Formats: sequence, structure tokens, C-alpha cells
Amino acid sequence: MKEDRGLSQSISWIHLFCLLFSVVCPLFFNGCAFLIRRPSYSVKAPAGAESPFRGVYHIHSEFSSDSKASLRQVLKTGEKSKLDFVLLTDHNNMRAKEAYELMKWPAEGGRPKQPLLITGIEISAPDGHMTAFGISEPPPKGMNSQDLIDWIHQKGGYLVLAHPICQRRPWTNWEIQGFDGLEVYNFAHTFYPENKLTLTLKAMLFTPKMFLKHYQKINPSWRQKWDELLMTEKVSAFAANDAHLHWKWLGIAPESYILQFQSVNHYVFSEVFEERALLEALGEGRSFFAFETRGEARDFQFRAEAGGKEFSMGEEVPGSRGEPATVRFLVSVPQDGELRLLHRGEIIAQAEGRALTHSVEKPGAYRVEVYKKDKPWIISNPIYVE
Repeated sequence: MKEDRGLSQSISWIHLFCLLFSVVCPLFFNGCAFLIRRPSYSVKAPAGAESPFRGVYHIHSEFSSDSKASLRQVLKTGEKSKLDFVLLTDHNNMRAKEAYELMKWPAEGGRPKQPLLITGIEISAPDGHMTAFGISEPPPKGMNSQDLIDWIHQKGGYLVLAHPICQRRPWTNWEIQGFDGLEVYNFAHTFYPENKLTLTLKAMLFTPKMFLKHYQKINPSWRQKWDELLMTEKVSAFAANDAHLHWKWLGIAPESYILQFQSVNHYVFSEVFEERALLEALGEGRSFFAFETRGEARDFQFRAEAGGKEFSMGEEVPGSRGEPATVRFLVSVPQDGELRLLHRGEIIAQAEGRALTHSVEKPGAYRVEVYKKDKPWIISNPIYVE
């Protein structure tokens, strides 16, 4: 009897162990969003010579004081993510540009053509942070925000206000004029305000894809500010990865760099795959951004037809003798979604499926948002009607 009781207790402990293992093991191997280093989702190979070109904006390397990612790690992560380009924006310096030029490559392969590494800069301005690209050197120190914008434009560059409405260093001076873009999404700043214990538990228990989806949401106040600005001026929307590797011990980082690269992607329409052409297209708003955990977005299209001509994102439809033109908008997506056409922040047309067509006569900025199950998937830049 004692032997039977002992055997029964042993079996019970084995059952308990198996139960715990079956619960904990999947959590450990499928969760731990920041520990898993493989891509969270897959996409097609880079487009090569075909536009649109897919990339990431607002990336920090070892040349930022708060990041430990080497340039080789940046390139390797971009390659794993199947990107065409990576736009670096290290804090207050462009040292990565020279370092990249001096890097040694295998004789047989040479420097990789993709992803193309582009060096921009994140500037700590008196009124907040701004990113700039298309310039060859950092701006002089001591400038006020308006002088910085003017200097960057004189040098042929573009200026974006970074994480403008956030708890950590928001933009404070809205009297400035001439900036080209506004971050309407910033991955890092979606979870900075969250309780650190809650964030840690989510990073431990969520799969990488679940973790990304949870933080792929656009703050209404950021989007509202963009729509407010669009009533009087042209402003392109940017989505920032704001990727860092804050710590490394013995060469090992606790954060997943590739998860940050896959948090959001920009698609840019350029006639050629060349740095200056890509930056001009990005700065002028010939682009859209997408959360591709909800589906690949490469084949998204938003265009306008008026007067026998066709217009795309970032372009302006001219009026006719001082009167607004009759404009027909056409939207198509590669997968079923909830398509919304917006004007002055209001939805003026919507459709379920893969296509939306709508005609207008009122002037202003028109843009598209695409959702899946009420979650944002694609956000376009505007087409402007004179």
C-alpha cells in the first residue's frame, strides 16, 4: 500500500511538472519579444530597381550616446528585414557617414548595394528634437529653431519635427515655419509612458509579433496636429522606428534590434534607386508608411485623376482658372481592408475590400488610412488639391 501511495504521489508530481512545463515552455520560447532575434514577419525580397522602395527612418547607431548598435549590425538588421534603405539619425552628429565610407568589405563582394545606408541627424534644438536629412554636415551650434530650418533648406536638406507631442521632450514652438514633415508615429514613444513593470511583463510574455501589434497605434493628438497643419500648409507624415540598443554586456544586447526595425516601414516612390532621389521623394511626401504585421503593403496605391492627368502622393492638383478642379481619387490595397479617404481630418468616403473611388471639388489636402479590424495598417501622405 505504501508503495502504491508513493507511486501515486510520484505520478502526481510528474503531472504537475508536465503541466507547468507545457505552460512555461511556450511562453519562454514563443514570448520574450525583446530576446528573440529572428524577424517577426516576412515580406518579399527588396524591390531592387522597382519603386516603391521600402526602408526605415530614425535609426540610432553607436554614434549616438544612447545606442550601442554598430554600423555592421545596422546593415545586417536591415538585410534581415529585407529593406532597400536605412536612414540613420544619430544625435547631433553625422560621424557615421565617414565611418561607413572607411569600412572594409570583402574583395569579392564589395560594399552591399542594399540596404543603402543614408546618414541624417537628430538635432537637439531649443524647442525640442528635429531630424534632418539631405545635408552633408551637421548645422552650426547655437542656432534657434527657425534658423536651423532655414540653414538646412539652404543646404538642400529636409527637416522633420521628431516625436512632437510626447511626454519626453515634446516640441514647444509652433510659431516656426517651413518644416517639411512631422512624426505622426514613433514606436519608442508609444511605450515610454507605460509602467516599466507592465512593459517588462509584456516583453516577456508576448511574441514579437503580438508585442509589435500592441504598440502599433497612432496617438489621436499626433494625428490631430498633422490634420491641423494640413489646413494651411504642406506637411509630410513620418513614422519613426526610433531604434536604439541602449545596453550591451559582453557583446550581448537585451533588446531586439530587428523588432524595432520591423515596428513600421516607409515606402518611397522614386524613379531611381539613388540616395538623393530617395531623400527628395521622402522629403516631398511621395511616400506612405505601414504596419506590416498586418500585411505587406508594397502594392498599395493612392492617386488622383484630373484634367486628363494623374497625380500621386505629395503632388498638387492645379485648379482651373481659380476654381478647384473636379478630382477623382482612386485607392487600391493588396489585401482586404477598411479604406478611408480623409479631408480636414474627417472621413469623407470609405469602403470595405480592396478598392475605393471618390470624386471631390473642394480644395485642400486629401489622405488615406487603411485599417484591419479597426487597427491601423497603412497611412498615406496627402494629395493636395489647389
